[in-house]
Amino acid sequence: MGAAHYSNSKIRQFCQELYLDNETLLNMPVELYIPVKHEWLIETLAFQWKYYLLKWIENHQIGQVITSKNLDRFIELLIIKGKIKCYRMPQIHGNISKIICYEYMEVLAQHNIIKMIRKNKWSVQKRAKRFNNEEVKLETLTKNSSMKSSNNEQSE
Repeated sequence: MGAAHYSNSKIRQFCQELYLDNETLLNMPVELYIPVKHEWLIETLAFQWKYYLLKWIENHQIGQVITSKNLDRFIELLIIKGKIKCYRMPQIHGNISKIICYEYMEVLAQHNIIKMIRKNKWSVQKRAKRFNNEEVKLETLTKNSSMKSSNNEQSE
């Protein structure tokens, strides 16, 4: 929020996009803050590229199927428009942004936003929850992270 009010033009531009979508930083879903394994390879702010992907998913009707072909096309479109930028490194594969977006699809499946039907095929289940109160949002995020860490402890 602080960066949005100061000189960070990337965040200000993103906040303008949120405004046009009738969204705010406050009401954004907690799923945007859950890290994925390789997201550090994407130069674009993590919650920003995740928002674009989540918004695209939510533009589908409940029950509609999303295929890997559709997802790949959307990711390519984000790259062309400059909405997803990856750091350039000689040892990193060119399709890393796709791999990372697929990792994020797993997060969305864990939160029942989508359901995996088969490998690389998902069904839209619901919209992500929006928030009107920062305190409730933080409680939800804390609850989700404590559930995840207890699940990790049980699997070990």
